[in-house]
Amino acid sequence: MDSLYIDSLPKDILEEIGLPIMAFHPVTSELVFANAAARAAMGNPLNINYSCFSHITNGTTASCPAYMSVPLGIPNRDKFDFDVRKLLGEGESGTIVYLNIKGFNAVNHEIGFNNANQVLKDIATHFRDNLPIQNAVYYNKNDKFLFILKDSAMDEKEEAVKGFLSALISSFDQGWSLQGMNFPLASDVAFINFPEYGATVSELIDNVSSAIFLTKNGNLKNTIIEFDSTLREKLITHSEIVWSLTKAIGEGCHEFDVYFQPIVDTTTFKWIGCEALVRWNSEDLGFMLPKKFLSVAEDCNLIGPLSSYVLTKAMSQIEELELPKDNNFLLSCNISPDHLRTMDMIDDLHSIIQSTGFNSKNLVLEIGDLSDALKGSSIVKRNIHRLNELGCIVALDDFAIESLELYDFTDQKGMFKIGKSIIQNLDDDFNDTFLTTVTDLADALDIVICAKAVEDQHQLDKVLSHNIKLAQGYFFHKALEFSDFKAKFEAQR
Repeated sequence: MDSLYIDSLPKDILEEIGLPIMAFHPVTSELVFANAAARAAMGNPLNINYSCFSHITNGTTASCPAYMSVPLGIPNRDKFDFDVRKLLGEGESGTIVYLNIKGFNAVNHEIGFNNANQVLKDIATHFRDNLPIQNAVYYNKNDKFLFILKDSAMDEKEEAVKGFLSALISSFDQGWSLQGMNFPLASDVAFINFPEYGATVSELIDNVSSAIFLTKNGNLKNTIIEFDSTLREKLITHSEIVWSLTKAIGEGCHEFDVYFQPIVDTTTFKWIGCEALVRWNSEDLGFMLPKKFLSVAEDCNLIGPLSSYVLTKAMSQIEELELPKDNNFLLSCNISPDHLRTMDMIDDLHSIIQSTGFNSKNLVLEIGDLSDALKGSSIVKRNIHRLNELGCIVALDDFAIESLELYDFTDQKGMFKIGKSIIQNLDDDFNDTFLTTVTDLADALDIVICAKAVEDQHQLDKVLSHNIKLAQGYFFHKALEFSDFKAKFEAQR
């Protein structure tokens, strides 16, 4: 079926068309009942075809999808594509803004898809009615929006775009509410100038949406990035990582390996545990450290299967040490904030523990700073509580003090991990005092402390002066492939 531009047909011909037609008005930007058949069907909207409608121009017929996101009441991606093509064809210039809402998955989980749609509609209405300077807002998909700022509508472009972006991200300062519940949200925003960085719609969207990946992080903080020539070079590498990572995980994670860094007793130097660290020996890109690809895995929703693979392999290999059943040898693994807020994370972990036979009381799960991303998240709190029910030890990695609210210290086994920024700067009075405060808190709560990134004797002496019992770092040993780790462990056992 074809589509109709209501300004391209004489009104009498339009009224004679028997198909109920909904059209996007080119002047008012409203979805309207374009003919008598549509108005007659208003009482039964199921009779109206919202996906496509007839279009006749100069005796020819052309295909075109409907231009409205009916649930949100704003134009959709198809209308955006049409408008950008029209602007490019007319030699217009301007700025495209791409917005990704952070934290919206938690809204879906908390109140269900239908109610979450109402929150999304409220946001769309706010964008449409309250943002400065003349703009066009479009719903892209999921929790993503697009905006077009035409240069012809701005007197001072740089200041106008800056003001628009500021107003855009401030829309999330107070969160969004529904039915008495407030949901903390934030935004990743990327913007691109056209036609400078794209001569077609697809090129512009590919560039600006790829730029979004470079803004993403694990917390609820607004970020803005501009696509320019420097970013273009970075994105070439980023795109290669996305493609290779997707392929590697899709093919069973065989390119990934798990390394083990010893955790030692600071008084005896005996290995009492280890931290599992993933490494990627990419067939396409070579050897890759985690900082190069873990954030990409999170952005591409690949962190779940990768984490499950690492947990499974790490537990299976530690089982190969053939330790006594009542051993206390710790295995520490990192858990991504994105993974922690998924509904099935605990069930997956439970299955891995059962399949490997690993003793869950020896499993330490390191969690970074969740304060921004997960404030008020019942899913995260529930998952942390269920980790404790499984018998696991939950560790605050780099001691994210704001994340203490997620703990129930009355029945939770815990660990504080003190990171590099503190351990390697303990000659600073503030850091030394901070560590004293943390160790006092840990003693009061009966929580173990492990010092990370200890690299020399001086740092170890400082750690010992705070009576910290566990440590890891290059001073003791670097991370090892399992075969080397097993041999050295057996030698000092």
